[in-house]
Amino acid sequence: MKKIILSFLIVFLLTDISVGEEKKGFEGMVFIKGGCFEMGDQFGEGDSDEKPVHGVCVDDFYMGEHEVTVGEFREFVNETAYKTEAEKGDGCFYWTGSQLKMFRSIYWDNPDFSQTEKNPVTCVSWNDATEYIKWKKKKTGLNYRLPTEAEWEYAMREGGKSRRFAGFSNEGDLFLYANFCDVNCSFAWKTNDQNDGYQYTAAVKSYRPNSLGLYDMSGNVWEWVLDWYDKDYYNHSLGYNLTGPRSGKYRVLRGGSWSSRILFVRAAFRPKWGQIGLDTGFRLALDNKRKRGLWK
Repeated sequence: MKKIILSFLIVFLLTDISVGEEKKGFEGMVFIKGGCFEMGDQFGEGDSDEKPVHGVCVDDFYMGEHEVTVGEFREFVNETAYKTEAEKGDGCFYWTGSQLKMFRSIYWDNPDFSQTEKNPVTCVSWNDATEYIKWKKKKTGLNYRLPTEAEWEYAMREGGKSRRFAGFSNEGDLFLYANFCDVNCSFAWKTNDQNDGYQYTAAVKSYRPNSLGLYDMSGNVWEWVLDWYDKDYYNHSLGYNLTGPRSGKYRVLRGGSWSSRILFVRAAFRPKWGQIGLDTGFRLALDNKRKRGLWK
């Protein structure tokens, strides 16, 4: 009887410790139950690289409830003295209204518009995002990464539901969930009948989340995903836990931004990009696998 009680106590203590370990470092991460869904342009309004609609399955995973913020990125920079590619190069690309230009003086901490520590970091490249993730993994012992393109769309669609945008399907209510190019925007493609309250980025969690608890899956800043871009990838990408082509010239961005027209903040839109934009950021993902008390 004593052995049974002792065994029970050991299991209880180990379970309690594991729960504590799981919570530690998981602040701001949302558990996403895996499943299968129809990926791609379900509404017949997208580009050819959003077709054909095809079945994809993903395992359980975690995703950041919001995009990585200026404050979070600053902690990384302060600890590592890291210089972003924009700082080391020719700055950050920006659409002037008539052409795409690069400004040498613009980088993540000086984007030429007001940012608080709670706004999403921008002017970061795919490589900058992966360097941040390396630091985050070392600091926490958790195997952080960028979400795959399939995971991103699955989460945006609230577990693979038929969704045009994050959290809803009514275009007229977009301003409640997303920061995009509306009446506050200075570009010719702006939508004049909606007002999200911001000309540039908004602090994360300023809008309603989707039903999974994820904020800004539509708009605010474009988000880098893990995958290389291939315009024909959907023709042969059926399967489980897809990570995209093995190589390529460009990476994929998802979600649209404060400067995007409505069509660009759709769930299925998947532009290729290889540059550093004034509206490019990222969010974290994490596998749902335990090994020796850590996620590796």
